[in-house]
Amino acid sequence: MNQAKLCPLCQEDNKCGLTNNPSAGVCWCFEAGFPKEIFDQLAPDREKVCICENCLVEFKS
Repeated sequence: MNQAKLCPLCQEDNKCGLTNNPSAGVCWCFEAGFPKEIFDQLAPDREKVCICENCLVEFKS
């Protein structure tokens, strides 16, 4: 699977709207609230790709 389609936390499909349909110009994550602390779990040199909604929900709970 294309690495841009994988969540950097769980390695599952991140359902990125921009990767799946670049011409749409939107992704579900544009409206999601990501706490700064979730990004602290990622390597600083990681590729910039969407964190999946499941990881976001789990992190927030």
